[in-house]
Amino acid sequence: MASTLDNIEIRTLSAPDAGAFGKFTFPLLRHLVEDPPERDMVYIGAMTKTGEPVGLAFGMGGPDGTYELVSVYIGPFHRNLGIGTVLVNALHEDFAALGYPTGVQLFTLDADDQRYGKFLMRCGFARPGVRQLVCKTTLDLAETTPWLIRATVPDGYRVGLWADMTDAARADLKARKDADPELFPDSLNPFDFEEDCHLSTSVVLLQGEHIVGWIITHVLDDDTLRWTCSWVLTSIQGAGRIIPLWWEAVQRQRATTDLARFIWTVPMEEPRMAKFAARRMRPWLESMGYACTAVRR
Repeated sequence: MASTLDNIEIRTLSAPDAGAFGKFTFPLLRHLVEDPPERDMVYIGAMTKTGEPVGLAFGMGGPDGTYELVSVYIGPFHRNLGIGTVLVNALHEDFAALGYPTGVQLFTLDADDQRYGKFLMRCGFARPGVRQLVCKTTLDLAETTPWLIRATVPDGYRVGLWADMTDAARADLKARKDADPELFPDSLNPFDFEEDCHLSTSVVLLQGEHIVGWIITHVLDDDTLRWTCSWVLTSIQGAGRIIPLWWEAVQRQRATTDLARFIWTVPMEEPRMAKFAARRMRPWLESMGYACTAVRR
């Protein structure tokens, strides 16, 4: 597809030509432009009359006639001209012609800036649905959060390292889950996340010899630790039993790493946790956002 908008040419790019547009996406996604995978890919580029790239939208085909809008980005000097809308619509038309009539995008919105969600709606996507809260903060901020730094481990409980859990304690948790599938959400099963976890900050809460809570962490980048899986059993959530576990993870990150930040998500299927994050945590966070899904049919 090719079209012109305010002296900007919009056209479908071949995979080799798309490589010149690599800077118009996030660094973590750049390999999908510069070294395309073996699947249905569509690249729509925006360029000046002299051939200078100014924007890119691209996506990949998926199952059941659905494609993923992976990225759309316009250079800062060419924004608010309608280029992004034309790119996304052209991408949708090209995928529809290939047999993919439904588009999906997974993205994160800042809680205080929802412009991107509105942009997608102008492009024909339905109102985005929120999957998770995304919380980002720093050790410095955590260490000034009043309700966190006052946390103490209550009598009858103790905090340890996940890596130190005995075979008996692990087997006990698995047996309790088998007996009661509602013991904790399947999506927060610690055994699914322990591979390659960060050993010195992945912590566990025990009541007697029983595991009743955990934080499984992974290093995300040179500056950030990700709390990949965080949970305490529903029966003790109302007593705030997870707070001393959070504080332990913060202290261990400070003592054993050079990472200044950490990030975690809160699933919207857990309304108690989501309300606590929005009401109690947000004033002490670096940022809070929404992990969203938008669909265009």
